[in-house]
Amino acid sequence: GVGKSRLANNFIYWFLKHWTYRFTRNVHAPSEMMKDQMAAHHYKNDIFAISNGVDSKFHPVPAEKPEELRDKYVITMVGRLSGEKRQDLIIKAVGHSRFNSKIQLIFCGQGPKKKKYERLSRKYLLNPAIFAFRQQDELLKVLNYTDLYIHASDAESEAIACIEAFSCGKVPVISDSPVSATNHFALDERCLFKAGDYKSLMERIEYFYLHPEVVKELEPKYAEYGQTFGLDKSVKKLEGMFAKAVEENEEEKKHGKA
Repeated sequence: GVGKSRLANNFIYWFLKHWTYRFTRNVHAPSEMMKDQMAAHHYKNDIFAISNGVDSKFHPVPAEKPEELRDKYVITMVGRLSGEKRQDLIIKAVGHSRFNSKIQLIFCGQGPKKKKYERLSRKYLLNPAIFAFRQQDELLKVLNYTDLYIHASDAESEAIACIEAFSCGKVPVISDSPVSATNHFALDERCLFKAGDYKSLMERIEYFYLHPEVVKELEPKYAEYGQTFGLDKSVKKLEGMFAKAVEENEEEKKHGKA
């Protein structure tokens, strides 16, 4: 409930810096945004921005829509059903769209806002949203038959779910929130919408719905970009960070500082 309170957030950063991070030289941050946030809050550590990495199984594979969705434009978001993830924005954006009757929303996740979002879905959508937690193999199928992926979160330290989606070649529409690392994934300005603004999101949805040729142009670019976040690549970067820490510790031992 204090996600937007600058005072509360600054206190948390200050507390963690003095309670924990002042005893640590090398720190792993899951994104450049988190690295920048730590630097902005005067953390003096050596900070390594390294993605947590995605499983190699997330890549484009043939997947047919279920029969009941064949005539629908499928929009998916993966993530916890909670306030900061802003699934409500997606529901309102589609609900106000002239293509409301053509769109099917799928929310893959669980969370405290599920009942609220189900009510919101029934209020705004001509095709009520599908809410279901998906195991990884089923999620892979859903992502691959999705027409457009949306990540509407106000705050994210990395958003692995979004990386998994565009690794499957899906074009993401992402909030431009300054405290969401996800907006760094946008390869095209048309993939960003104004944070917290369902009308801005609606405009992006309608643009991509009307311009499938743009989607086809961007899909392979995103699939290729997604491969840079492979788990194997992240592991190698982490190994480099650990090797640096060990080397520094050995040097300090030699000089009697460890």
